[in-house]
Amino acid sequence: MVKRPTITDLARVSGVSVATVDRVLNSRLPVRKETARRVYDAAT
Repeated sequence: MVKRPTITDLARVSGVSVATVDRVLNSRLPVRKETARRVYDAAT
C-alpha cells in the first residue's frame, strides 16, 4: 500500500510553505499558476 503524501511532504518537495499548499489544494487565496503547478506536480 502506497502512503499518501501529507501537506508537509508536499510543501517540502515543492519548495513552498504548508500554508501555500493549503491555499492551492483548497482553492483559497490567489496563488501564482507556477506555484500551484509545483504543488500539483508534487502531489502526483
